[in-house]
Amino acid sequence: MLKFKYLLIVSVLGVLFALPQAAIAAISQVQKTEAQPVQTLSEATSSSATYPALPTTGNLLVAIVSGDITGTLTAPAGWSTAINQPFSADVVGAQIYQIPSQAIFYKIALVAEPQTVTFQYPSDPDANVAIQLYEYSGISLASPFSGVASNSGHVDTDGVTAGFQVNSGTIMPTTAPALLIAGLAGRPLDAAPAASGGTGNGSLSAYDNSFTEQSNMSAGETPCDSADSACYGIAGVDRITNAPGSFSVSATFGPTQGGWRGQIAAFNAAAPTAAPATTPPCTRC
Repeated sequence: MLKFKYLLIVSVLGVLFALPQAAIAAISQVQKTEAQPVQTLSEATSSSATYPALPTTGNLLVAIVSGDITGTLTAPAGWSTAINQPFSADVVGAQIYQIPSQAIFYKIALVAEPQTVTFQYPSDPDANVAIQLYEYSGISLASPFSGVASNSGHVDTDGVTAGFQVNSGTIMPTTAPALLIAGLAGRPLDAAPAASGGTGNGSLSAYDNSFTEQSNMSAGETPCDSADSACYGIAGVDRITNAPGSFSVSATFGPTQGGWRGQIAAFNAAAPTAAPATTPPCTRC
């Protein structure tokens, strides 16, 4: 009887070992790059950024384009739009809080995918435009995009208190695992060079909810021009979540009051694939 039970247990284990096991490809960042804003009043109507290496076929490509574009912003053919919001303003009495433009585009890389990505804004030749490019593996080919959310506003503090909260909006991915990627941008109220009596560049920091900074084109990098003062704080953050739920990210923006915009997009992980069957253990060795 004991021998029969032993053989039964071994047989069951052999079947379990023989069954194909689902393998999940982990989501992973492959590469990233950024292009800081072009100099103001340059009469440019396009901006480009170049990946460090050729994108891999089948990987997810994401672009976040931020700045002060008032007209149409378009991505190259083949890219899809998650969200595209133009430059705007919150008007409170005599005070105007300018809110940066921002868009998130995405696509699955094709064979011989171009390494350089160019964005067009033909009706706004003096726009300041910053570009972030990302590449991720482990994303669904058939249905990469899960959803998007956004938020915008202003903070009318006393002008002395440093920092305020920029928020992405809240998103609930339709699957788990999922890639979450957010673009955050802010513009100080008195956005002019410090030497001219302004507050200088804005700066983003202190991201919450386990998001990791991937790009920061804030203080010391973004051009701050007296003719068209573009003293923005611009950043990109991401997070890979393995459980369903609602997600958002906030950041501190300073040094003073101003307008801000946040956006967050979610992307689905690739479906599990069947691993090769494992040879069952020998029962008569």
